[in-house]
Amino acid sequence: MSLQVVKKDLGDRQGVVTIQGDSQEEVMSATAKQMAIQAGAAQLGRCGVSGNESAYPVDAAGQTSDNLVLGRGDAVVAAYRCDYNLTAGL
Repeated sequence: MSLQVVKKDLGDRQGVVTIQGDSQEEVMSATAKQMAIQAGAAQLGRCGVSGNESAYPVDAAGQTSDNLVLGRGDAVVAAYRCDYNLTAGL
């Protein structure tokens, strides 16, 4: 799987773009960050990322849980996601 935008929740001046990929490193990479900025730029114009992002695992249905995060039980990690908080420039 390559990087992909799986969710956009954008307002007038800020919002969140969620990127999904195969590993924590991939969804936290400079490429993923640029993908999030480009996805938000269509609505926000020139925008930047807050810098407080973290990767988290999801199952095949795109849901996360404590079992996935902690590697407990029979939960299977299907992908990783990162929510990029974007803010429009002045």
